[in-house]
Amino acid sequence: MYNYKSGQKVTCIMDNALITNAKIQIQDGNIFICQNIQNGNRCSNRLGYRYSWCIDNGSKSALRRNDIEKLAFVAISQTELLRIKGLI
Repeated sequence: MYNYKSGQKVTCIMDNALITNAKIQIQDGNIFICQNIQNGNRCSNRLGYRYSWCIDNGSKSALRRNDIEKLAFVAISQTELLRIKGLI
């Protein structure tokens, strides 16, 4: 299983749509992919994006069940990592 953290940048194919600009959000025990392409289950804080898509617990079977393929984490700068961790 992936090690998800709120604010992580990701790319994926979501319900047959290529998503190249998205972030992970964790809320109420569920994991969401926040992005501007596909409208899905809403989380309250979409990190500035229009839509969110719930991927349940984020396991491989949950990704398949929620029509997510080729999920990949995007490398980020050291400054952005510190911001995600709340250190700046």
